[in-house]
Amino acid sequence: MNQKQTQKQEASRSRKIRWKLLLPAATLCKGLLIAAAFLWVAIYAHLLRPGQDFEAIQSYAQTASPWVAAFVGLPLFFFLGRWLASRIEALSLTRNLLVLVGITLALDVVMIAASQVEFGSAIGLCLTIQGVTLATLFLGARTSPGPLEREVQAPS
Repeated sequence: MNQKQTQKQEASRSRKIRWKLLLPAATLCKGLLIAAAFLWVAIYAHLLRPGQDFEAIQSYAQTASPWVAAFVGLPLFFFLGRWLASRIEALSLTRNLLVLVGITLALDVVMIAASQVEFGSAIGLCLTIQGVTLATLFLGARTSPGPLEREVQAPS
């Protein structure tokens, strides 16, 4: 194989998006965040403030859910970044992490549009959370030994 073919193969690997890995990961993470928000609101409604009317609980849910998602999302996306870094080549990792954030942003926009919250205020919070998600993913990916490093460290 000549040098040009090798360079083309490396360039194509650096552009490879792992859709079969990213789509389920993003969907699972969003599902876990929604489940955590529902669980917290259920704890609030049944254990911390039993007997409140539905409107008060619904108002609390709209206020508390982004905070629950942030607290649960930080460790979740940190470990997701570590896991993805161990399965994706270093050349395409940054591109794949950006695509993952794009997928989660698209899911958030769909959920905001389907909900009854004001779009303008919710999208600002959503973009802030996506920035934190991106930073957390990269931090998790940096702390993970990549697939090649893991192979070198494996005992013989």
